[in-house]
Amino acid sequence: MMSQFTSISPNQRLVLPYTRVKREVLLPNNLIGTVLVRVGQQVNPNTVIASGNRTTQHHLVNCAAELGLRRTAKLTDVLMVKLGDVVKQGEVLAGQQLQRGKRSFAPVDGQVVAIEDGTLIIRQIIDRVDLLAGMRGVVTDVRPGRGIEIEGSGALLQGVWGNNRRAVGSLRLEPERGIEMPPNEWRGTIMVTPHPVTAVTLVRMEQLRLAGLIAPSMDSTLLEVALQLEQAILLTEGFGQMSMHNVLQSRLAHFEKRYATVQAVSPRSVVTRHPEVLIAVGATDEEVPLSEPLASPEVSVGVAVRVIREPYRGQIGKIIEVGRHSSALSNGLSVPAAVVKFSNGRIEPIPMTNLEVFT
Repeated sequence: MMSQFTSISPNQRLVLPYTRVKREVLLPNNLIGTVLVRVGQQVNPNTVIASGNRTTQHHLVNCAAELGLRRTAKLTDVLMVKLGDVVKQGEVLAGQQLQRGKRSFAPVDGQVVAIEDGTLIIRQIIDRVDLLAGMRGVVTDVRPGRGIEIEGSGALLQGVWGNNRRAVGSLRLEPERGIEMPPNEWRGTIMVTPHPVTAVTLVRMEQLRLAGLIAPSMDSTLLEVALQLEQAILLTEGFGQMSMHNVLQSRLAHFEKRYATVQAVSPRSVVTRHPEVLIAVGATDEEVPLSEPLASPEVSVGVAVRVIREPYRGQIGKIIEVGRHSSALSNGLSVPAAVVKFSNGRIEPIPMTNLEVFT
């Protein structure tokens, strides 16, 4: 009977004051990128590790026709640029002379990505993106044109939902009486609020030009709006009207004004990665292992857990008994359960599938 109960394991979410992690930091797929660091190099959260140019469309410039060349092969003799060059709008691409006569000009800012049959293809450059390391550590691998892998240390807090954005900035707690300081002092910061996200929150977020937001919950009607925002949003509890648990709130408050990275990935059934906050903290003399979620987290007496479904969703407690109880679901199925004692003293048997290990 014991093996039946222990064969079903809860999920795992990490909340650690200091740990080592290994993370990929990559440019978005639609960017032309250059990696600026090397393997073995030490980086800080604000180190620019790669840069790229965001692109939208390609422009064809028939230089041979514009110059009146009968043979397209002759274009090579009058080209002013070469493959891979970055050009400015109005820059001379080809011509007998740079300052006068028949000339062909770049229609937009961009990069020459092809030269064929008398025609240049220019990939338009909209804006430049600098990718920050977001954590303190050492470069362990380089992904050419994309980014790097870093092994480093810091405080780690994993959430339950994100809007697929990334933010790097200083953690700031939302004041109890609201934001009174000049708005420009909030620009580029990551605000932590203990309250559910509302439509007003999202508007205020853009007005203050925050880099990101860490909040407990959000009404599902705001989902589409949140996914369209440029700023990162990470939820620690989920959708609905839940407040942030005091354990998480106190952990984040402890690290106010520290540099942090919010990787607000949106969990999918095929992806085990959680949205997370990695906070830069000073190194310790203690050796700590790399922290990664376990495939089958240990379930034993004394382990901290969080309930992920109603009626106790969002509550945190400790397991006081495991292996002898089952719990009936709404569909009538009886499943393995652990007895959990919550912070308010209440004791309840909770299905294993409704728990996550809260390290």
